[in-house]
Amino acid sequence: MLEDSAPLILGSKAIFTDNHSSRLTALEVDESWEVLNIAISQGILRWIQRVRLPFDLASNWSETAVNLSCTRTEAFSREIPPIAAPSRPISAETPLALAGSRLSGALVSPDSRKVTDLIIRLGKKLLRVPTTDITFEGKTLRLTVQPDTIPEHRSDRDIAADVWSRLRNDSVIMPDEFRGLEIETAGSIVTLNGNVRRKGTKEHAESLVAQVSGLTELRSQLKDDLQLEIDIAAQLHKAGIQRVSTVYARSSLGDVTLYGRSPAIQIIEDATRVSAAVAGVRSVHSRIEVGSQPASSAERRSGQPAVS
Repeated sequence: MLEDSAPLILGSKAIFTDNHSSRLTALEVDESWEVLNIAISQGILRWIQRVRLPFDLASNWSETAVNLSCTRTEAFSREIPPIAAPSRPISAETPLALAGSRLSGALVSPDSRKVTDLIIRLGKKLLRVPTTDITFEGKTLRLTVQPDTIPEHRSDRDIAADVWSRLRNDSVIMPDEFRGLEIETAGSIVTLNGNVRRKGTKEHAESLVAQVSGLTELRSQLKDDLQLEIDIAAQLHKAGIQRVSTVYARSSLGDVTLYGRSPAIQIIEDATRVSAAVAGVRSVHSRIEVGSQPASSAERRSGQPAVS
């Protein structure tokens, strides 16, 4: 599974806690590609100010901005020193050993603070190159893979729009199923949530999304009704409810109705609570009757009473 990462784009806004903003112009990375410092600029032409800040100040970042936990005054008064460690600066001016290319940014893991991929512009396309396929030759970045094998990088917004378009215009996915789908896109990773009626529809939707250009990973949490009923039954058994009751679930796009018989209202409430906690369940309605369970055939043969 690919490591989660978020785009840090050169030239995007650097937003301070006092709501002022400047521009991100460079990253400083160590030999393991961990981002140690970032360079921030403000002003234009002859009045440009630049400052280096520790990347630890970055609380979060996206395609449009990096949020910093300091004020602009604190940053440009140089009250916050950068990390003093050997590093390599990379920016839009960093030379690339690929004709016609230019560095546009990087995908950086929020957990490790390491660059997982560089984003490179080649003509009108943005390409995503893993750092495992990049080496430094002096100040020049050299790719160890052929350009025609490099996957395209697309913004999360473009990927999400493509996903929605494919699902919306598909004839297999019914309108009521489509309305229950949820898409989350972060760092070119798409998470697909929601409910469908059949396993075949689930697999079809996953196949459609997996074909979207620029997607690095699909994480599907789609649930079809039959699988959801099986999952609920397993949790009811695990909670011990099925030892004293006969309860079964029927799902319609995650809206679950419980049927059966139970000896006590408290057990019915427990069955409802356990069912509602199962991933993929949207609502639970109980039609479980209160009363003793009918004796099983084995109990009738042995003469033992049913559980009550």
